[in-house]
Amino acid sequence: MSELFQTGRIETNDIEELNHSVDPWQLCMKQMSTGSFSASIDLLQINGILLTRERWSQSVIANGATPEGYLALACTSSKTPFLYCGREIKQGYMSYGFDATEIDFQTPIN
Repeated sequence: MSELFQTGRIETNDIEELNHSVDPWQLCMKQMSTGSFSASIDLLQINGILLTRERWSQSVIANGATPEGYLALACTSSKTPFLYCGREIKQGYMSYGFDATEIDFQTPIN
């Protein structure tokens, strides 16, 4: 069995740049809290499964869709929960997104 394995990192101080950097995700992200913005997203993709580690300096709300052919898994490693598809995801819980599915999320203010 051959494995498709890819890692990457997105770092930006501009929410509009972030909107264009997450292709093939179809997300519209907006900063919800005031102050300077920075985000970093570490990515690991193995055979169509995408794992991320994200750090956000401000609260961001996003809506859109997961890419076709992907399964997305996310959880929080901080004590501060985030909102995913209307649910609060606390430490120790995992969220998921099937391919080509409408999603929304909101990050907390750090």
